[in-house]
Amino acid sequence: PKGTGANVAQDPDGTATGGNARGDYATDWQKSRNANTQVAFGDYSTLSGGSLNTANGSYSTVSGGYTNGTGDAYATVSGGRLNSAGGGTSTVSGGLGNNASATESTVGGGKNNTSSGTRSFTASGELCTASGAAAVALGDRNQATGSYSSVLYGRFATVTSDNSMGGGFFARIGGQESVGFGTRVRTYAYGQFSQASGDFGGDAGQAQVSQLISRREADLTTGGTTTLHLDGASQNFEFNTNNKAANVLAEWVAVVDSITGTATGVSVGDVIAQDDIFLLKEVGGTLSIVGSVTNTNTKNDTSQSTASMAYSTTSNELGITFTGATFSGGGTLTYRIVHRILMVEVEF
Repeated sequence: PKGTGANVAQDPDGTATGGNARGDYATDWQKSRNANTQVAFGDYSTLSGGSLNTANGSYSTVSGGYTNGTGDAYATVSGGRLNSAGGGTSTVSGGLGNNASATESTVGGGKNNTSSGTRSFTASGELCTASGAAAVALGDRNQATGSYSSVLYGRFATVTSDNSMGGGFFARIGGQESVGFGTRVRTYAYGQFSQASGDFGGDAGQAQVSQLISRREADLTTGGTTTLHLDGASQNFEFNTNNKAANVLAEWVAVVDSITGTATGVSVGDVIAQDDIFLLKEVGGTLSIVGSVTNTNTKNDTSQSTASMAYSTTSNELGITFTGATFSGGGTLTYRIVHRILMVEVEF
């Protein structure tokens, strides 16, 4: 080539035989096309071979295969058939009918998979979609639509919430920061971890076990109270279903992290831990505690013997309230409290 000319296997002639003019400094060794546009059109682009391929983006590459194409700068299609890397710096490694349409997105192979979220990834299987930013969708017919979400295995599984992960047959991962695995598992609360192995022939989440963690850091005067939340700030727990019951084991620990002023008889590091058991039931969107809450075990330093945990319901939310120890001296205790719910769930 002269000057900025391209390296070509055939002279460009504007027809399907020779193709259109190539991009500046392009390399085009493809010799089989049925349209004049199937060439290394982008500047510095490369078409290594194959048939009916197109490299439109600058610095883009199609290594071979059949009817593959790149549509933006630095995109790559390694081979396969009917694949497209349309986003900048996107990659399709092979397979059939795959599409990496977003910036820095990747499809590793498989059939009819789509990576449409920035830095998203799909590979293998069929009809998987990773549309959330930095989302990952593996398996078969799975969808990861939340940002930074992942479907790791299974079929017909969806992860719709941000920073969440799961897999399984018809898994439904809907709670933010949640994790769920197994056949027809469902998450619906912030930070929920759930496992299931099937259902009763209805929706996901009918038969499963779950874990929820609430926390709070609070400055409390003598006998002061504070409400715990799943995110440590505002997220309360709710079933988010019309008819469900759960056997609940609640385990919690509270420690005095610091003291301001004078708190007679209390020291930093004083702690209380307790286990509670109760039954939750939601009917028609209204949540209630059936019967009473049973305390099964308490361990504590003497100064924390008056601290306690209480449970209440409002509409379909469970409230968790910690009451700090009573003490004299007029000071303030800074507590750090962590609360875990383990529950066996059944829908009806």
